[in-house]
Amino acid sequence: VHHIPSTHPMTAKLFLGNLLTALGPSTAIFLFVVSRRPQQVILFIGGAFFWLLSVFLTSFLFFVISPLHDVWSVVIPVSVLLQELVRWWFFRVYARSEKGLAGLTPGDTRLDDLSSSLAAGLGFAVAQVVLLYVTILTKATGPGTLFTSACTDINYFTVSALYSFTWSLIQVFLMVLAFNGYRRNDIGKIV
Repeated sequence: VHHIPSTHPMTAKLFLGNLLTALGPSTAIFLFVVSRRPQQVILFIGGAFFWLLSVFLTSFLFFVISPLHDVWSVVIPVSVLLQELVRWWFFRVYARSEKGLAGLTPGDTRLDDLSSSLAAGLGFAVAQVVLLYVTILTKATGPGTLFTSACTDINYFTVSALYSFTWSLIQVFLMVLAFNGYRRNDIGKIV
């Protein structure tokens, strides 16, 4: 048995490639869109905080109601509902603080729902990817790689990076749709 040390160049390339796949588009959106306005950076950080709050509330709920934490037909809908309630709560906080955020910098810095929801959704997305994927990605620095029986051609870390990339886009789109629906009181867009 030949042992490949963790400093093998392919290990570093696998780690970097998967990290860029998972976080590259989010980083580009942050650098080229969100970071240009301080209000959007605040919304980005607020979005990340509220996503973490939704995860905490879900964890706390199923910690308190321990008999249900293995019943996936209950866990998944309740988790989604809590996350969407926190998304609505974030919008309510945003709607109340719009004027204050607009006054942070001089000049024409009015906030619009599209850029604000993009920044907040990106905060949701990056928090999710960092919490759920980066912990998996650290295992890619070890010797060798891991394949699953469901997909024997692409390693587990790359599949997880693609899932993370996809879910980050979904989080951004959900926040844009939610802001649009909440602003117009359109139940169809909200649901």
